Amino acid sequence: MANRKPLSRERPLRRRGPQYQPKTRFLILCEGEVTEPEYFAFVRDQLKEHLISIVALGDLGDPLSVVEEAIMRRKNASKRARQAKDENLTYDEIWCVVDVDDHARLPEAKNLAKKEGINLAVSNPCFELWALLHFQEQNAHINSIAIQRRLRSHMPGYEKSLRCDAMVGAYTLAKQRAMALEKQHERNMSKQGSNPSTDVWKLVDKILESASKARPGKSGTEIISL
Repeated sequence: MANRKPLSRERPLRRRGPQYQPKTRFLILCEGEVTEPEYFAFVRDQLKEHLISIVALGDLGDPLSVVEEAIMRRKNASKRARQAKDENLTYDEIWCVVDVDDHARLPEAKNLAKKEGINLAVSNPCFELWALLHFQEQNAHINSIAIQRRLRSHMPGYEKSLRCDAMVGAYTLAKQRAMALEKQHERNMSKQGSNPSTDVWKLVDKILESASKARPGKSGTEIISL
């Protein structure tokens, strides 16, 4: 039998402290079936370390239906957290990603989201504008068909599924262009959220901010390649 070293009395055993921080949990609910969930899955995959949990679901109906779904899922998550006595089962951030298009119930969706504290990322006319801003400025009014046509010139073969890899490296530029559109509408005294505009960068910024907090000393874009 091998002789085992006796445990030193001068070096008492110590319990290790927690090795992992709780992940920041994002729930992202999208009106679109393919493009938006794929984009946020791409963002999640770009996380170089598993710092954040991102659940992105699509095809949830018009903007009001998406907000109602968010409220229900938040309630269910809180119920599970109470039952398990684990607050980590709740969501830290809940966002609804919707388009203006011709949705008659968008004002109702905005009012309900504001009342319930649900974040909205609205694009006018559609989410694909955010993708387009990675490649070019778009300062004039535009419809969804024209956006898709212009995206095809930047992403050969594009139909509904984005080639997100082609957008890498242009996040900051796309954000600057989206912010410039907001200022343009202010200067023109246009209604907030007029065509063209998109709030998607605000959601992505939240993800980057959470990633940066999880790794102090690094910026979000150093942790996520966008």
